[in-house]
Amino acid sequence: MNHAEFVQKAITGLREAKMLGVDGPNTPTNWVFSCPFKENHGGRTKQQTPPFGINKITGAWHCYSCGVGGTSIHFLWARLFGVSLEEAQLLLGVPFLETDDLRKRLHSGNNTGKWPQCVEHLPHTIPLDQAPEAIEFLWDKYRIPLELAVRAGIRYCPDARIPLLARDADGKQRSIRGERLVYPITFAGQSVGWSSRALHPQGDEPKYFRPITNIGTVFYDPQGLFEKHPPKLVFLVEGEMDAIAGWRETLPMVATEKAGLTNEQAARLSGVAKTAFLFDNDDAGRKGVANAIKEHGAFLSYQVAWIRSLNRNGQVAKDPGEAVEGFGSDVLAQITLLPLAAGSLRDRLRGKA
Repeated sequence: MNHAEFVQKAITGLREAKMLGVDGPNTPTNWVFSCPFKENHGGRTKQQTPPFGINKITGAWHCYSCGVGGTSIHFLWARLFGVSLEEAQLLLGVPFLETDDLRKRLHSGNNTGKWPQCVEHLPHTIPLDQAPEAIEFLWDKYRIPLELAVRAGIRYCPDARIPLLARDADGKQRSIRGERLVYPITFAGQSVGWSSRALHPQGDEPKYFRPITNIGTVFYDPQGLFEKHPPKLVFLVEGEMDAIAGWRETLPMVATEKAGLTNEQAARLSGVAKTAFLFDNDDAGRKGVANAIKEHGAFLSYQVAWIRSLNRNGQVAKDPGEAVEGFGSDVLAQITLLPLAAGSLRDRLRGKA
C-alpha cells in the first residue's frame, strides 16, 4: 500500500466513524469536506462551501475558513478521536515518520505510558536573527542574549494574522496566535515536543503553550544535564525561561514546568547528590516547595534558596527570569551558607521562624 492509498483508507475510516463532514467537490490534489471542527463554525456541521481539504498524497489537512490544520493524517485522527499520536499510529497501523522515537519506544517494550507525547504539529518559525522584536524581548525581559537563545533552540513564530486552533495537553482547543518564541523540549537526549511563550498574549490566549501530555514526568533540561548521568547538583526552577537564565549564570538548572514536583520527577532525582529548590519567591512557589519536601523530602538530599537580587526596575526579583545578570553567585552563597533541614524549612515557610 502506497501513501496515497493509505490516506484514502484513513479517510474512509473517518467517514465510517462519522467524523468527517459533508463531502464537497474534490480537486485533483485534495479531498474536500465540511470542516469537522464544527465548534469553529458556530456548531454547523455543514458549511455552504466546504472549506476543509485533505491532501490526497501527504495527508496534510487544513480548513480555509477557521484556519485549523495539520501536517499528517495521524494528527487529524488524534484530534478527532481524542487519542494520543501513539494510539493513532497503532490505530492506523503504519509508521509515523515525524515520531520515529515514539514508535521505537512502543516496540521496545520500555514505554510506560507515562512518557510525554506532543499532540500538535510545530508551527512555522523563522531564525531569531531575523526577528529583532524577539531578540529585544528576550534581552529586556530575561537578559537572555541571542547566542544563548540560539543554543537553546529558540526560534520565532511571527504570523499573528491567522490564529492556530491548537489542542493543549488537556485536549482543550486554544486559539494560539503568532508572535511567540518556539523552542524544543528535550530530556535525556530525546525529543519530547515543543513549547512556546507569547511576547504579547491577547485576551484568554495562554502566555505559555505546551501541547505535550505527561510533561510532568520529565524536566525541561536545555543544558542536557540528564543526558548521560544524573548531575551531582541540580537547581529546580518552575519555568523554561528561568532555566535558560540559570544556564546564563552557569548554574546546572532544569525546570519542573510548574510550582511543584511530580513522583516521576522526584524519582529522576534519586541519583542526584544535592537538589536545590529555586522556585519563584511568591506564595505559589513557597507552597510548591513545601509540598515537594513534604511528599519527597525523605528521599532527596536538598537545599532551598530564594532569589533576593533586584530586577531591572530596582524591585526585589521574584524568580530567576526576572533577576539581572549575576544572581547565580548570590544563589550559590545562599545554598552554601543556609543549610536547612526539612523541619526548619517548614517552619520558615509557615512564618514561624
